[in-house]
Amino acid sequence: DIAFVLKSIVFTIIFFFWGLTFGHRIAGPIWRMGKCLDDVQFKRPLPKVVLRKNDFFQELAGKLNDLIERLNK
Repeated sequence: DIAFVLKSIVFTIIFFFWGLTFGHRIAGPIWRMGKCLDDVQFKRPLPKVVLRKNDFFQELAGKLNDLIERLNK
């Protein structure tokens, strides 16, 4: 039935973009914090961790920024 195929395609597209967005909200902060930890390891200047508004792990970024502030003193 053509209606089933069309609905399946629409739902596949919707779930694809939802998954892509959700994945970036998780992977982006992890990548950014990992980059910050690399800076600590190689004794580079430590910039503040800034995440996008809707990213996950906001509270973890805040704690990491507190640590960066202490290390920069």
